[in-house]
Amino acid sequence: MVLFLDEIDALQGSSMVSILSQLRDGHNVRPKGRPFPASVVLCGLRDVRDYKVASGGAPDGSNPASPFNILADSLRLGDFTADQIAELYDQHTQATGQEFTKDAVEWAFELTQGQPWLVNALADEIITEMGVTGTSPPSRWRTPRSG
Repeated sequence: MVLFLDEIDALQGSSMVSILSQLRDGHNVRPKGRPFPASVVLCGLRDVRDYKVASGGAPDGSNPASPFNILADSLRLGDFTADQIAELYDQHTQATGQEFTKDAVEWAFELTQGQPWLVNALADEIITEMGVTGTSPPSRWRTPRSG
């Protein structure tokens, strides 16, 4: 089992230290046969190591009692290319039949510069909030919403 904690960096101070300490304790009891996820993924805008430094810890220092010393790897989801946005939006097309034109994909890239959250938020705004159906060209997106 893999445990994903999204927006972990929204926690601050003692709340952050508490959850990380609990994760460390859970990790440490695995050899004793206690159930605990095989992996834990902490998702957020900041790396947990950045939090460690901000709270006064050394970035590479070792402290066995620290809840920060079991980090295996840190990854950053890079910005999407226009081709990756086209692929993502094509997944929506395959699931729903609603097409995003090549111009729409290019305009989405221009607006978001490929930032993953913005790419998804823009598509959600177009589909859910604006209620665009059928083919989604940029000219329909630029029409201001009423209300």
